[in-house]
Amino acid sequence: MNEQIERMIAKDKPLSAIKLVLKQAIEEENKAQFNSEMLTKYTALFTVTESYVETEINDIGEEVEITKEREVIPEGTVSFTDWLNETVIVTEGVEEVRDEDGMMITPAVEEATELVRPYVPLTADELEARATKYLAPFINKNKITEAKSYLSKTDWIIAKIAEANVTGGDVTPLTQQYADELVKREEARTTINELES
Repeated sequence: MNEQIERMIAKDKPLSAIKLVLKQAIEEENKAQFNSEMLTKYTALFTVTESYVETEINDIGEEVEITKEREVIPEGTVSFTDWLNETVIVTEGVEEVRDEDGMMITPAVEEATELVRPYVPLTADELEARATKYLAPFINKNKITEAKSYLSKTDWIIAKIAEANVTGGDVTPLTQQYADELVKREEARTTINELES
């Protein structure tokens, strides 16, 4: 989606900073899509087919006039920007009215307008959902890496317990001593299995 976001992820920038930049990129992409859809509608509304004649040289070297067609927007047609920014009056403006003594009878009311084709930005919840969906693979990759790293760092505990078991020693004191690490190892394996499936 955005090279800046990819670099931020690669540099392990804080998730909140990444999400902020990502949400801005998502909103910009959403607005660009809106403008593209509006341009398609504008083009469909105002485009006409125009015939024109073009002179070409045929296979035997003679000039030949060929009638062709093209899609054009006629001169004098409202511009895309003006069409997109078209407004409708919601409230008529009213001038202030005073009586002969100068006392105000009716206050002035400004004319209120709104866009006919307004762009509606994404809500905070929509932005959050899209950003989370986009980041999920990266977040999952980091969780898997952390879980595998934890397993590697604590493999010695399993080797120590296995050695005690093979040599006929009592493993109970070791499993009690490393109970927290063994639980965390199980959680790490569960995380890996869930996210890699």
